[in-house]
Amino acid sequence: MRGLRALAALVAALPWVAASSLAPSWFREGVGVTFLPLCHHWVGRVLVVGGAPMCVCSRCAGVYAGLAAGFALSAPLATGTYRRLLAVAVALAAVDVVTQDLGVHAPWHPARLATGALLGWTMAAWMVRETLRARWSPRSPASPRCG
Repeated sequence: MRGLRALAALVAALPWVAASSLAPSWFREGVGVTFLPLCHHWVGRVLVVGGAPMCVCSRCAGVYAGLAAGFALSAPLATGTYRRLLAVAVALAAVDVVTQDLGVHAPWHPARLATGALLGWTMAAWMVRETLRARWSPRSPASPRCG
């Protein structure tokens, strides 16, 4: 399970790794093409890092950062509190999206990053929790309690 969590954290961190000025151009382009269908890339909602736009918008950047952190550090949320926190994260992100789209406020990157990160972190905790539950379920063929 640790290896799977580490791999998931690495994949989720790719947009941030690609945004680094140390990343070679072929790597940045490959990650950009990979994440292209996963985000709208609207001008004004994309972070500019080191003079170049990220391959995802600021909310997605937050989601991927939260996923990476959540896969690496999700133990505190694996206890069940993730359900309530996930509902709060979805509600906060939805309120931010709706108020932006209605013109109540302009896209503000810190809020987009924060709501995305909270959402990503709780989604990772949920995925880890469900994977552990399926793995250790008495009906699961992978369960050490079977056979």
